[in-house]
Amino acid sequence: MISASQRAQILEKLQSLAASMGEPAPREILVVPTTRDAAARLCSHGVTNDASGRPDATGVFLVQACGSFTSRRAPPRVPSPTGTVLRFTLITGTDHLLDWGIGPNQLSQAQMETLGPVSALET
Repeated sequence: MISASQRAQILEKLQSLAASMGEPAPREILVVPTTRDAAARLCSHGVTNDASGRPDATGVFLVQACGSFTSRRAPPRVPSPTGTVLRFTLITGTDHLLDWGIGPNQLSQAQMETLGPVSALET
């Protein structure tokens, strides 16, 4: 279960990140508490290991939102990446952003529920 203060923290980070990518009103926001490794596996990033080489068990929130996102991170003379789905992970209990990405493929709520209980948030 996500507390009211955690919801506020997640939404604040989402609004800031989305705004930096040109999306003022992200929608269809889903959040699931999980581990960094499990989130990476679900999002097809592969396995995330900690410093000792074990799967990274850091507690995170996996957040997904829909909108129109344009990354400002691109080499010179290369088109900026765009996507309709933003996903990122925050370390549980902090506003520390670990990983983020944009793309065209939205995870279903059922897919996210394989990690734990999913909460739908509204801005």
